[in-house]
Amino acid sequence: MPKPITSILAAAGCAVMCACGILPVHARAATVMATQTDGSTSAFVRGTCDNSCSGVLFASQTFTPSISGTLGSLEVFTSGFSTNSSNPDANNCYIWLYDDTGALISGSDGVFTGYSCAGDLLFTFKNEHPFLTAGKTYRWQFMFGTQNYTGLTFYGSATDTISGSFSLPPIADAKFTMLAAIDPPSSLEAIDRDASGTALAILPENGFTKGTAVMLGATLPGTSSDVLQLQVEVEPSSTPFTGIPNETSTFAGGGSSSSVAFDTTQVTPGGYHWQARAADAIGNASPWATPSDPSLPVDFFVGIAAPPSTASTDASNTDEAADDASPAPTNENTPAQDVEGPIIYVPAGNPAVKVSITEGTTTSSSSAAATTPTTTTPTRCKVRS
Repeated sequence: MPKPITSILAAAGCAVMCACGILPVHARAATVMATQTDGSTSAFVRGTCDNSCSGVLFASQTFTPSISGTLGSLEVFTSGFSTNSSNPDANNCYIWLYDDTGALISGSDGVFTGYSCAGDLLFTFKNEHPFLTAGKTYRWQFMFGTQNYTGLTFYGSATDTISGSFSLPPIADAKFTMLAAIDPPSSLEAIDRDASGTALAILPENGFTKGTAVMLGATLPGTSSDVLQLQVEVEPSSTPFTGIPNETSTFAGGGSSSSVAFDTTQVTPGGYHWQARAADAIGNASPWATPSDPSLPVDFFVGIAAPPSTASTDASNTDEAADDASPAPTNENTPAQDVEGPIIYVPAGNPAVKVSITEGTTTSSSSAAATTPTTTTPTRCKVRS
């Protein structure tokens, strides 16, 4: 169910008060699936290949997720990249993921190359979305090209603290953090707003704006254990989405309402469409969500007057309103078109009119006694089947 205007505007008000978007120092990321935080012990690995050969070293960590879910990212900590190669970028690093049978189930998106293989490395799994089950054993393997005596330092703990093992002594457990994927936001809603910040109306699909801004809001996923940011992309309806947000909110807790303001005074009149996603403090983002599914070509119009509304019908007597919509007969003895059953006009002076109505195989009759009107207008009698 969409959030009411008051909840979206309350979230927008919070955005003004939350220290201008300064991220709380405790905020890191979404739900943690597995982690080992001790990085006090280091281990250096160096390839033995000279410039005439190439090879791949790897370091692997066994782990058991504490929760089930779709894997979003794996953060690994390294340093000290070195090489004798004249082309350092010929060495790259990436992650392979195995299950407890030794079967390869996923690989990370893309690779780091050369000196970028050293540091706080965040590997994502957006392409394959592997699902991990709590209590089951898995193994991530750090793959590392080692052309011409290339080396790298890993960090971790000297003791086994997570009931797993790291393949590179003297480290027993590598320092790493594995994060679940973030669910997309829900209850997307666009609210027309005037220059004073007053909400005018919730914009329906293909709605027309009257104010100076549109508040684009949604509910952040409630599965996250930390703060999230609403990221929004707005484009002219003729422009495909790029997947790059152009409006972002301040950070807020999972399950809360969040919104951004789209200034309609600074854009070209026409149709616009938008999408939203949730992101954590280190850049992990959810899939995009749209206000309608499937996405509409136009979500709202800016700077265009809405077409005039159709005249409303008198709600006090819907039957008579429907009857009155029928064209008047050109001859007083000619019946009008049926509306909710046969309708017959009784000329003045007729003592009675007997109507026979046949529907399917059922025949019934009804008599309508005519009364003498004060004018020459035919008396209108309605006989329902």
